[in-house]
Amino acid sequence: MVRLISAIVTLIIAAVFLGVGITFKFFSDSAPISEPINVAGFTETYLVIDRDVMVQHAGKQVVIATGTGPNTAAFGANNDVTSWLGGSAYVRVGINDQTGDLTYTHVSAEESTKDAPIAAATADSQKITSPAGSDMWLGDASTPDGSAQLVMKIGQDESVIVASDGKAPLPASVTVQWQRPKPVFLWMTDDILMLVGGGFLLLGIILYLWALRYLRGTRGPRRRGRLPRPPRPSMRDVRKATPRISRGKARGRRATARTSFIALGLVGALTVGLTGCAEILPGGTVVTPAPTETTKPAGDGPRVVVTERQMQLILSEVVDTLTNADAANDEQLIQTRFTGVALAQRLARYAMRKSNAEITALPGLTATPVQLLLPQATELWPRSVLAIVKATQAIKEGEDPPSMVVVLTQQSPRTNYKVSYLASLQANQVLPEVAAPQTGSQLIAQDTELLKISPKDLPAAYADVIYSGDASKYAVLFDKESDKLRPVLVEERAQQQGNNEVTVTYEDTAGVLSSPIAFGTVDSGALVAVEVDENAQFIPLGDRDLKLTGQLAALSGIQITQYPTRATYGLQLLFYVPAADSPDKIQLLGYNEHLVRIATR
Repeated sequence: MVRLISAIVTLIIAAVFLGVGITFKFFSDSAPISEPINVAGFTETYLVIDRDVMVQHAGKQVVIATGTGPNTAAFGANNDVTSWLGGSAYVRVGINDQTGDLTYTHVSAEESTKDAPIAAATADSQKITSPAGSDMWLGDASTPDGSAQLVMKIGQDESVIVASDGKAPLPASVTVQWQRPKPVFLWMTDDILMLVGGGFLLLGIILYLWALRYLRGTRGPRRRGRLPRPPRPSMRDVRKATPRISRGKARGRRATARTSFIALGLVGALTVGLTGCAEILPGGTVVTPAPTETTKPAGDGPRVVVTERQMQLILSEVVDTLTNADAANDEQLIQTRFTGVALAQRLARYAMRKSNAEITALPGLTATPVQLLLPQATELWPRSVLAIVKATQAIKEGEDPPSMVVVLTQQSPRTNYKVSYLASLQANQVLPEVAAPQTGSQLIAQDTELLKISPKDLPAAYADVIYSGDASKYAVLFDKESDKLRPVLVEERAQQQGNNEVTVTYEDTAGVLSSPIAFGTVDSGALVAVEVDENAQFIPLGDRDLKLTGQLAALSGIQITQYPTRATYGLQLLFYVPAADSPDKIQLLGYNEHLVRIATR
């Protein structure tokens, strides 16, 4: 009997799931809400859609830009959008608070220049006109032809920018849509409900057939022939056989509690399902009630220049560019994502590898995981970000790939971030506490007196320590025990002193390819990235010729010369500089040392 009841209950559950799923599938209205943007007759090449327009309805927003040729839709912080457009005319789409109708405001190039902290278009030497692929955006969608569709969940103080290529007119059709969330039952959408219902239906049929087979098997063997007539009971026997009504509870293992439990379980499941009904967007995102408006708390200060998700996209682009450029020794490609001393080291290595294929490539980068992210908090340019990621290969065979400190800089709104510093973090190095990625850090002024030494004076001070050692007047400022670079340089220079055929002299100076960049730390100190140049002068003795080998020969293109040769090694260094009143010393956290140029005369 229990088997039959289980089969019936399972079939009822199947009917509920299938019924709800079919109802959701064919009778619920999940068509998106659309709001066309009237762009007919506009001569401007850019369109900005305010957040008020995007949050008219609940759910994720979709911007669709359709037209011949390239089309782009992107969204970002209001300040970033305004700065990117600075110096260019555009149309701003808003909403009338009284009527709810869309409003169109034509902003001239002169007005946009005044609104932007930096007039990007007027200061843009590269004449970048398309917003496609810019590091400024929190999300973007582009297509070379046809329809660009951008799905987003726009946040506070953010807006949307739409364009073709920035030269041609706006896309012929621009539409804002709101994806209606799909209804759910027991946290399942229509397709899943029907799939689960089908599973219960199959299980119910199996249980029903099993119950029938069991009942048929318990009937026992059938008797043949005529059965004898049973004896007639007496009145006394009848009275004895009459059942008495008992008020007590049923006893024994065959009580009906199991059947009641199954029925209660079904009721409970339906109750939870009905109370758990919610709405879900296409793709499985559950929508919970949330305020339609949020305000930015007072005193928060400027936004960080990149979010964690935005930085992940930027690093992915940088790593892809670096990988392709290193594989082909492509000097043009690497310049799109590297600058300063980091670029000089790469270009020198490409020249060496083209001359001598046996010279190894410099270590690459991995985009994930990001071990530390410290973006600058500002609304001006240039902007900088510090991140720590893993290298793709070890410096020495048998070791793990080191962590790499990457400092990226964006010079103007329409240019992308470029790697300006790239250094290997010293093993077992403990970094000072820094602000969270959502808060960011202010850059420390180059001439500040609040640190042990100002960032602008740090490169020359450390260069003097390398050259003079403990005799340097700056030696007392630096922690000698944690510095792994100085012993290496001392050993290399000692080995050159035993050469009887050539005289080698060294000069250490502050580098000129990259400016120091200082990020503030929680304890009022700073993480400072600097460049120092190690200049080695090789002078042949007597009438001997100077023989160049290895990297020197590959970069210079000559093997024998009678003239003195000057080789410059670019050092990328990351220091922790404590506050001026701190008892701690300056610590070297990471470094890279690679040949960047050579000259003979």
